[in-house]
Amino acid sequence: MTRVRRHRPGLTPHDALFRHVFGNPARAAELLRRFLPRRVTRHIDWASLRPVPASFVDETLANRRADLVFTVRVAGRPTLLFVLIEHKSAPHRMTVFQVARYAMRLQERWLAEHPRARFLPAVLPFVLFHGPRAWRGPRRLRDLIDLPPALRGWRGAVPDFTFELVDLHALGARLERGAMAVASKLPLLHLQQVGGRRPTSLLLRRWARLYRKLLETPGGLPVVKRLVSYVAIVSRDDRRRLKAAYHTIEPTTEGIYMTYLTVADQLKREGKREGKREGKREGNREGRTEMLRIQLEARFGKLSPTVLARLAKATADDLDRWARAVLTARTLEKALA
Repeated sequence: MTRVRRHRPGLTPHDALFRHVFGNPARAAELLRRFLPRRVTRHIDWASLRPVPASFVDETLANRRADLVFTVRVAGRPTLLFVLIEHKSAPHRMTVFQVARYAMRLQERWLAEHPRARFLPAVLPFVLFHGPRAWRGPRRLRDLIDLPPALRGWRGAVPDFTFELVDLHALGARLERGAMAVASKLPLLHLQQVGGRRPTSLLLRRWARLYRKLLETPGGLPVVKRLVSYVAIVSRDDRRRLKAAYHTIEPTTEGIYMTYLTVADQLKREGKREGKREGKREGNREGRTEMLRIQLEARFGKLSPTVLARLAKATADDLDRWARAVLTARTLEKALA
């Protein structure tokens, strides 16, 4: 029997930014508290929010690496509530079906580990949308089911499901005026506006105060690096204007931006050369190793002698794999796995 390889979709720049920022439980809690209805948030023990271990998420869910899954307790009771956070940059018509499927898979996995359970854990589905236009896709599962007119009386038996939706486009300027910690607000503003019609350099100058505040916040520098990387990949603005805008914010942000451009350009040039001379992949290994070192240090800080020695001994295949992984990995260990 021929084994069919299933496609594992990679992370987009939007996915990588969203997951890096809101994979942090404190920021995820702030996001949910800010946008979920008060009738829901007032009952949730936000201090109990914990990410679901990777070992729990099976292959079906692991393929959707942009999703975030947490557990949380409700109203002081030992209620198990899975919070499933999904984000979308386009209003896919089948989103409600996709989210319903993820929720069922979480419950199925939990039931496999608790075969004597009499009830299933609750799942709170939350979708963050940041498309260029307002969301227009169905939000109820029953709206996707083609029920013949002769069976309309059977509608009560049709499964139903919905999700909480936050449409960043619909929020408009209210997002920038709203009360949120800068480590959450600034990434949401980037998702909402970078890549749109307004030049990114003008946005960066308007957000200069937020950038400086984030740099002064404990743990803020890694978020800034992720934001600068996102701009370098997504923005269609002129590089010189972006460089000048980052310079007005802080020399640190300008340096990070130039580092990402250097690495991205080098990798692009290497990719073109490899396409022409696949048999000579080892020819410029030293230069590629240096570019990867710069990229790793920009993401994770100064490298230890052990890691430097590992880079020095890396094969061309290792360098290829790590150069791709470093763009989305959350830790140095995962980048060099």
